[in-house]
Amino acid sequence: MITMRTPEGKKREIEIKILMLRCGITGADIARKVGPASWGAGVTRHHVSKEAIGMTISGRLKSKRLRTAIAEAVGVPYDQLWGE
Repeated sequence: MITMRTPEGKKREIEIKILMLRCGITGADIARKVGPASWGAGVTRHHVSKEAIGMTISGRLKSKRLRTAIAEAVGVPYDQLWGE
């Protein structure tokens, strides 16, 4: 498993941040896009913070929903970006 504590994990974190810079997006931009949003019938997702996006990028938080949002934001397929 690649985590923030491994060289591979740190490399991935840096690569994602470079992709975000190239795309002109921030963690806050991704957080705003992810939530809150309606699931219908009055059900609303919880607010997503830019810190949660940062924790996902660094590997401290393992959220498929946030990882998917990050991959979509930088235009890289999920499996390629996260190695899963």
